[in-house]
Amino acid sequence: MQMNSMTTMIYPFLRDFGYAGVVLGPAVYALFTVLVYRTFEKKRSLRSMCILVYVMHTLVFSVENYAFMK
Repeated sequence: MQMNSMTTMIYPFLRDFGYAGVVLGPAVYALFTVLVYRTFEKKRSLRSMCILVYVMHTLVFSVENYAFMK
């Protein structure tokens, strides 16, 4: 698996929503991540832990190489 040094998850936000998407897209994802983490801290259930693990996985691997359309 190849990883980029830059966050390539920003490219689709830039392409779809312009420069506002560069700020709003990651901000919405960060808010969602914080809400999931707080839910886990509050409930400490297996379901909330699984959701947290999935969200953290997508957060880490959102910097994978982005395949540009040809």
